[in-house]
Amino acid sequence: MMVIPLQIDVLRYDLFVVLEDENLERIKKKDPAEIVGRNLGQPWTFLRMRNVVIVYATAEESKSLSGCPNKAEMLRQLKQLSSGWEFRPDRGDGDSQYPQPNKN
Repeated sequence: MMVIPLQIDVLRYDLFVVLEDENLERIKKKDPAEIVGRNLGQPWTFLRMRNVVIVYATAEESKSLSGCPNKAEMLRQLKQLSSGWEFRPDRGDGDSQYPQPNKN
């Protein structure tokens, strides 16, 4: 499991949690995954967490992500890992229980 904080603006950051096959297998066996503590060190200590985004990466994707040469490439890969939204992410994971707005 990789935990990647990304600063969004001067006050906030998003936290990407990248799960891999071994993490999913552990979770299926009721062995929870966790992020120990919220203290990620500087500069994250003084910023407010906005969102936690949980994604899945294959072994190949995970290796590529951990070897990113720069922030732009890391952002590109995280965008790819989170490109399959089947709902509006700004409404949360449970949005299917709420009526969708008119698209008129």
